[in-house]
Amino acid sequence: DYSLPEQYQQTLPRLGVYNTLPRAATDKDSITFYEADPSKLDNKAATWTPGNTIPMSGMAWKQRSFHMEQIANGIPLLENNLNDYNELMTLVNTTILYMQELAKGAKVLNGPKESAETGIVGILNNDGVQKYTMASGDTVADSAYKMATDVFLATGFVPTTVAMHPYVAESVNLEKDKNGRYINQMVNGKLWALSVVEDLNLTGKKTVSSKDD
Repeated sequence: DYSLPEQYQQTLPRLGVYNTLPRAATDKDSITFYEADPSKLDNKAATWTPGNTIPMSGMAWKQRSFHMEQIANGIPLLENNLNDYNELMTLVNTTILYMQELAKGAKVLNGPKESAETGIVGILNNDGVQKYTMASGDTVADSAYKMATDVFLATGFVPTTVAMHPYVAESVNLEKDKNGRYINQMVNGKLWALSVVEDLNLTGKKTVSSKDD
């Protein structure tokens, strides 16, 4: 992965969930890490007095690993492009790198589960991701709040972001009350204090997906 030129980063179109994730560089072909299993957390934290045995909590960990996935891309060029370095670099720094970012953004969300040993498994296809079904009569805003509650109850972390397809975000912004007045549920890009991230890789139906940071 190559760092994008600064001037290109500043004008890079929004890539949804992918843009919210931290980045890191590595020279390795595979990465090994340990994943905690919160469902097996045994919290023994309690009042302690000197001379007594300190209570020991338990946490289940499982070793995981993944292989780096290389994403390549090319475009046909005319001989004139090759003779003009500035024009060539413009094509590389805009068209090609943008295509690369689009491909990575799609894999970050929807990379198949079968890619566990060969590359990127999308967030929506990872084991342990909570599933949510919109209740009858609920709006998108209702569902976003309820999903945030589910994340907090399951993990103890307060969610910071809610991701949705642009059509879904549009429906929230344009929702009106019975008198035809805009409800204005989304303020400054936030819904229930959650930063709304629009992602083309999500479904355009009235469903939403949340993540916690």
